[in-house]
Amino acid sequence: MDNRPTRASPLRSKYLVRNGPGFFTVRAMDVIARIVPSPNRPPIVEAPRKILITTGGHLGDTVVATSVLPVLKQRFPDVRIGMATGSWSDIVLKSHPAIEWIHHVDHWKVNRSGSSLPSRIKAYRRSVGKAISEVSAVGYDVAIDLYPFFPNFSWFLWKSRIPVRVGYESGGLGRLYTHALSWVDSDRHTTAYHLDLLRVLDGLVQTDALRPHLAPIAPTTREHVRRQLASPDDYLVLHPGSGSALKEWEEIKWRALAEGLIERGAQLVFTGANAAETDRIGRITEGLSGCLNLSGRLHWDEFRAVVEGAKAVICVDSVIGHLASAAGTPCLVLMAGMSNSNHWRPAGRNSRVLSQPLPCSPCYLSRGCESMECIRGIGVGQVLETLDMMLGNAASSLPRAGQS
Repeated sequence: MDNRPTRASPLRSKYLVRNGPGFFTVRAMDVIARIVPSPNRPPIVEAPRKILITTGGHLGDTVVATSVLPVLKQRFPDVRIGMATGSWSDIVLKSHPAIEWIHHVDHWKVNRSGSSLPSRIKAYRRSVGKAISEVSAVGYDVAIDLYPFFPNFSWFLWKSRIPVRVGYESGGLGRLYTHALSWVDSDRHTTAYHLDLLRVLDGLVQTDALRPHLAPIAPTTREHVRRQLASPDDYLVLHPGSGSALKEWEEIKWRALAEGLIERGAQLVFTGANAAETDRIGRITEGLSGCLNLSGRLHWDEFRAVVEGAKAVICVDSVIGHLASAAGTPCLVLMAGMSNSNHWRPAGRNSRVLSQPLPCSPCYLSRGCESMECIRGIGVGQVLETLDMMLGNAASSLPRAGQS
C-alpha cells in the first residue's frame, strides 16, 4: 500500500504553514490582533533615507535576501540600509559594503543552537528587546520583511514604529504591516516574491532576475585556500550535509558518486559545517584517493572561496547552493520534494535540480514521509549524466554499472 501523501499546496487559507497546529496558531494570532486598530496606509516615501530589510529562517534565507541590496542601492543611491535577522547570519552580513546596521532577532522557533526550549525563548526575548531599541534609535523610514512564513517580523516592525512596513500576510499578523501582500502560489523563484515587495516601494523596479550579492572575498583568503588544494584550478566540491537530515542523500550513494568521479580523473573536495558532517564525510571517503575533506576546517570566507574556485558544486538543499549562485559556479542540487524546488533552487542559469518526479511532490510536510523516495530515488548515474550535460562533457564515458 502506498502511504505517500498526495500533491498539496503550501497555503492553508492565506497562510504558509505546514501543519494543522501551525495553522491554528497563526490564525489565533490574527484573531487576537484584531484588537489592534488597522494602521493607516501612509504614502510611499519617494526617496527613503533608511531602509530596514528583515528575514527569518537560516543562513540560506539570509544569503538569498542579499539579492535585493544592489536593486535598492541602484534605485536609491544615497539610501542607508540595515538588516534584522538571526545572529547566526552575522557571517553572511558582516563587512557587507551595502549594510550599515545589523540587528539580531533570535526567534526560538528557528534557533538551531540545540539548547532547550526555555533557553531559546529566553534568548529570543532578550534579543528582540535589544533589537527593537536599536531599530527605533536608527529611525528607519521603510521596512521590507522578505520572510513569508511564521515567524515573520510584522509584530517587530509594528512595535518599532517604522512608518512604512511592507510584507506578506502569509506568515500571520499581516494587519500590522502598512502594506500587506497576499502570497500567491506559483512556480516563481523566491527572489521574484522579493521583487514584488520592492515594487510596492517603487513600481519602477524592472529587473526580473536576482541572485545573492555578498561581500567581497579578500585576495589573501583566496590565495590561502588555493595553497590547500591539490588541483586549485580543476576540482569539484561535494557537500553532503543539510540543516535537515530528511533532505540528505544516502552515504552509500555519495560513496558511489565519489568513486565514479575519481575513476574519471576528478579531484574532489568535500565540505561540511560541523562534527557530525565531518564524521559522515570521513565514512564516505574512507580509503579513497583523490579526495580532500575540508569539513569543519574552513571559516566562512574560505568556504566561499572554495565554492567560487570550483569547476562545479554537487550538494543537497543547503546554503552552499546559494553561495554557488552568488559566485556563478555551476551547481547541481539533489533536492527532496518537501518544498517546491522552483522556489528554493539556487538562482541563475548555472544551477540544476535533481529530484524524483512523484505525484506527491512537493508535499510541504516538515517531517517528510517514511519513504522519502523523492530524494532517495535519485540514482548515481543520473547525477553523473546531469553533471556531464552541465559541464558540456556529454560525450565522455560514464561509469554506469551498479550506479543506481
